[in-house]
Amino acid sequence: METFMFAGLGLLMAATAYGDLASVDGMAGLKRLDTNADGLVSRQEANAFRALVFDRLDANRDGVITATEIVERQHIMQMRLEFRQSAMALAASQLDSDGDGTITKDEFGVAPGLFAIFDVNEDGQISDVEAADLLDRFKRLRN
Repeated sequence: METFMFAGLGLLMAATAYGDLASVDGMAGLKRLDTNADGLVSRQEANAFRALVFDRLDANRDGVITATEIVERQHIMQMRLEFRQSAMALAASQLDSDGDGTITKDEFGVAPGLFAIFDVNEDGQISDVEAADLLDRFKRLRN
């Protein structure tokens, strides 16, 4: 029971410190941990990730993590999420000329191939979920 609680706490702290990894599906998350791309996550790779999580949470770099630092990191992540949501809403409102909450191919006004990248479920419209997913994919490519 204690092991389960500690593992859960570790996952919560990792998600807090490295929120963009937490938003990635499991396989993609493991691929990010697999820094040498051998298809496996070694103890060294896992420890390197743990060190990264610790460093992100230890805001004042004093070698210890306090509850305040964890709460502050969660607050920063929440503000970033709200900013991304606002940016996506603004972009969508600029493209959604008929105001129906979706963006059609005509409204998007780009080459069909590019539209297909956004329109994951191929329904001829780009939802906010699809747009946010694409943004996450681009961010992962940059890292």
